Order: sequence, then C-alpha cells, then structure tokens
Amino acid sequence: MAMQDGRGAGTTLAYLAGQAMLITLQQYGIPFAFTGSVACSIYGEALRPTIEKIEIQLLSADIVVSELKHLLARNHPTHFTYHEPSRRLRYRSSTLVTENASRGEIDIVFAASSLEHGAHLCTVDGVPLVPYSILLLQQLHVWDTTAATLEKVKAARGADVLQMLKVFRRREDFQHQPAWDGRLQAASVERVARFFEAHPSHRKEWQRMELMPNRQRKVDAVAKVPEGNKTEPSVHPETRPSPSRIQRPLPQNRHKHPATPSTTPLTLPQPPPETTDAPHSSTVRPASKKSEKLTRMQIRRLAAGTAVHILKAHGFPCAIFGSMACKLFGNPRVPNDVDILVLAPPMHTLQGLPPTQESLKDLLVASAPSQFVLKPARDPDATYRVLWFVPTPNAKPTTHKATKVDVLLPGVMHLPALPASRVFWRGGGPGPDTALPVLPFEVLLLQKLQGWDDHRKAEEERYQAKVEVDVADLEWLLGVGVRRYLRNRERRAGGGGWDDRVLFSEEFETLSRERVAAFCEAHPKWTGMWRGLGFQVP
Repeated sequence: MAMQDGRGAGTTLAYLAGQAMLITLQQYGIPFAFTGSVACSIYGEALRPTIEKIEIQLLSADIVVSELKHLLARNHPTHFTYHEPSRRLRYRSSTLVTENASRGEIDIVFAASSLEHGAHLCTVDGVPLVPYSILLLQQLHVWDTTAATLEKVKAARGADVLQMLKVFRRREDFQHQPAWDGRLQAASVERVARFFEAHPSHRKEWQRMELMPNRQRKVDAVAKVPEGNKTEPSVHPETRPSPSRIQRPLPQNRHKHPATPSTTPLTLPQPPPETTDAPHSSTVRPASKKSEKLTRMQIRRLAAGTAVHILKAHGFPCAIFGSMACKLFGNPRVPNDVDILVLAPPMHTLQGLPPTQESLKDLLVASAPSQFVLKPARDPDATYRVLWFVPTPNAKPTTHKATKVDVLLPGVMHLPALPASRVFWRGGGPGPDTALPVLPFEVLLLQKLQGWDDHRKAEEERYQAKVEVDVADLEWLLGVGVRRYLRNRERRAGGGGWDDRVLFSEEFETLSRERVAAFCEAHPKWTGMWRGLGFQVP
C-alpha cells in the first residue's frame, strides 16, 4: 500500500494498520474495500496529510460487524484490540515509539454493507478501493448532515467536496459507478441540488455522475403543421442528458460479488491463532469464494513499501537498488528479491550501538513479526540470516508466495552513502509520498555491471546461471534506460561524470572502466553506447 505523505510516525502507523487489515481480511476471504482518507491516499489524491482512522466498506451483507471485531481482536491480539464499552476496534503498534503514546494506536472503522453489488470494485496495486466518485458522494453526505449552526465545520466539509470535484474533473480515468450503491446514488440527487445552491460550480462533474440534468434548449413544444393536415402534433423530443465521456475503466478486481447477498449462512475459516488459546467459534460469514492471490510483483512492492516505511519511522532513510530498482525504472523483468540500502544518518544508533545489517533485519522482524521472518542461510558456516517478507502468515517462504529482502549499508559492494537529495522516487503517483526511493540510474547501471562481472567469475553454478539475466537487464538499461534517464547528462555527449565521488569511489570507478571493456569484448554491439557514456573502449 502506498500512501501520500510518508512523513512521520502517524502515516507509518496508518500504513501498517492498512497493511494488516489487507492481509487479514484477504486471509479470511472477506470482500471489502478501503474508503475514506486511506482510499484517497492510495489513489494519490489525499486531501489531508494525516490519516486519523482506517475506514473499510464491507461488501457482503452476511458480515456482522460486531462479531468481526471480536474475531480480529481474539485471533490477532498482537495487532488488534477491542474496547467493549465503546465498541471500538483499534490497531496497535508496540514498535512505534512517539512522544504521545496514543499515536501508537489507530481506530479501524467498518461500514456495514447496504450495497446492491460490488461488481465495480477498483484496485490499485492489488489494494481494493471504493470508486473515487463514491468517496466524493460519501463526503457530500457528510457535508449535508453537518448542522448549519456549525459554520466552520460545514465550510470545511464543503471545501473537501469542492477539492474532490476538482480532482474528478482532472482525472478522467476515475469512472463513476452509479450502480455501486443505488441508495447513495438516489439520495445524492437532492444533496447535489442543495450543494449546488450553496456552491454553484462544477455543473459538468455533477452531470458526469448523472446527478444533475443538462441545460435544456428553448424549443417550441408543438411544430406548426399546414391547415387541413390534422395529424398528431409533432413534439420535440425531451432533451436527454448527454452520454458521459468515454473513460478508461479502472482495473477491475477479479473477485465477483453477487448482485443479491446470499442468505445461506457461511462459517468463517479459522486460521491458526496468534496465542496458545484455542480459537472460539464465530458466526461471521465471509464470501464463499477464495480471496485473490497476490502476484509476484505485488508481493515485492508490499515488501519494499513495508520495509521502507518501518525503517523511515525509526530514523533510517533508505533507497532500493538492484533488480527491484530497475523494475521501478521500467525494466519489464519481475525481480526475484528486494535490495535495500540503508542510508544511516551520522551517529544514529540502534539501542546505543551503530546499526548493522543484522540489527536492521531484527528491527524489521520486531516491527512486523507477521510479515518478516528470518531463516538460516544456505551456507551452514554463514553468520548471517536470510530475511523473508511473507504477506500471508504461516505461508512457506518461496519466490512465488514471498520474497527475500536484502538490507545493506553503504560501503558494501561499493554502495554509496547518499544524501537524501540524491535519491530518486519511482513507481507510484506524483511526488515521493506515493512512490518508492531508488538509487540514481547511473549507480544502478554500474552496480548491475558489477553483478554481471561477479557472476561470470563465480565458481558456483547457481551464480553463473544468473549471467544471462544480468545481460538481459544490462541490455535494457543501455538500450532503453540510458536514453530515457540520462538524455540530459553531459556523459550522453561523451563527457565524464563517473568521477562523482558522492556516487562512485575512486576504486569503484576504476573497476567499472575495466568491466565496461570486458562487457564490450563479450557483447561488442554495445561498444558505441559505452563510448557515448564517456568510457574509453578499444
């Protein structure tokens, strides 16, 4: 899940809570969609930087909200707590340390379903969302039900609706789905009339949502006919609302929801509880179909996003490199793992000690124990452990159901100690708040060249087998990436730039020039490209 404004522990808490709800509800096979500020943030159109609660729209009338809250708190006590007097379900994080202890918890709000169907569910990076126009109509309802005596609150709610209308005007890919909730659509007609009276603007957007008729032209109702030709008078057809603009539909979730909720009681499958107590029976009834599986790329994006948010919350800025970073720049190959370079600030410590790769892995496991696990290395003599991100608890750590996450520090493999200003943001919406941090393109190019050189010289067959993949990645970086991301650099005209000591140490530059010569000898068709980048190739 990618949320706007990744700054501060508050947004990190919301991210972790949303991630936990996504995994848990999909584990139970419960159809749902995020709504409210969380959905706006994932869409990339958040109205406010702070997410105060996680709002979820259930898409099955068979779910009893109170029983669902009890179930989550009972079976997942490390994540959720339930306060009986207030009937509030909260997500809590014991690892986020803030000055205000209450910021370690956030409310989870469920909306009981009154939907006719959820066939128009929208997904962004595998996360189910309420259609954006429905979010707008829900905010319109909040404005309409705010008492007129609360002038400042009413004005703020009205400003929210106007802002969402501006977004709806700009984003033609946000397709309105009036059948999502027929009751909401019908009730919105009068609300729009009242809102338009107070804020007479955005007529076209209301018409696009079929909530306001088009302006009718003044025409004669009866056409004149010659005397003696007594036929029925010709009536001008009623002016109909113009068809909505053709729009590219948002990605559809393959999970289909029936038009009429099933009346057959279903039993919620009980996963292994997180405590030693045996789970109690529950009458919560989920959807009958299995939840949609995450793709390999979705798993890797979740792993990268979760790790980046946790590290950032603890004061460790970081950047992604390797094949995952190449993918974020546009390389079509799905990476096998996620590589993260932690750019630890000077004097920043973990429990009073300088951070190490192993202590940073322990930090990720402690922060999200149901998602990160440590496994022994393949080499029995190795002193390190392998970190895995497992989106579904208790799933086997395989490349199709999970992903490895490598955490490194500057200096290892000649990785640079970059300032935050030299980190790029790729793979999300506009701006860094909805994307992932990656190393500069030129660093990725020479790091990938280093990987190719190491693998071709390796003695173990499993490393030598990676050479073909390295060559394919380098050919994309040189054939597509260079023209796309280095077109305005001096080195594209044969200049230098590889002596930038913030990006490349003197030793790494020397080794890279030797590797370029070796690569051109093995793949001479790229000799001209390397020369154009400022390398002297025989």
